[in-house]
Amino acid sequence: MHGVRRGMVGFERAGLPPWLVADLKHLASVHNPEFYRREQQRRSTWNVPRLIRCYEEDLEQLWLPRGLEDQAARIVADGGSRVDVDDGMEDQPPIDVVFAGALSAAQHTALAAVAGHDLGVLVAPTGAGKTVMACALIAQRQVPTLVIVDRQQLADQWRAQLAVLLGLQGRQVGGRWLCAGPRRSLRSGQ
Repeated sequence: MHGVRRGMVGFERAGLPPWLVADLKHLASVHNPEFYRREQQRRSTWNVPRLIRCYEEDLEQLWLPRGLEDQAARIVADGGSRVDVDDGMEDQPPIDVVFAGALSAAQHTALAAVAGHDLGVLVAPTGAGKTVMACALIAQRQVPTLVIVDRQQLADQWRAQLAVLLGLQGRQVGGRWLCAGPRRSLRSGQ
């Protein structure tokens, strides 16, 4: 099975059996807590989807979130095939930042574990210094980075930490973005 890695991972649909397409779509779908909350409260669930689709499809490709690439490869392997994914990511020009903070021993260990991978998730309790560790990783990788947060307070915290730890100011740090619409497309907000 052939695929391409970009913002999402796209798999060519031609020749894929319907069961495999269904399994990959299921992999990239999550239960909608709003649906179950309404159902439990015996309120109408009309027009509230039971599942949230995290995939996109067109006539040629099925696009999954990049974080699901390994799991998709396992599903394909269980079906008796293998995945061949081309890297279609554009190389970004490096940014020139230096980390001006200090990491604890636990933060060094966590950073070393994450730094060995192109894609990863860092899970740590409140106050563990996730933002500080992310700034250290940005400085180590020297690449432009997209940070997505769900509250203005967190966006403000990130801006402050980027200024202190990486020396980034004003226009060097992106603007404010809001998630809008049923397709969850990004648009600029005020």
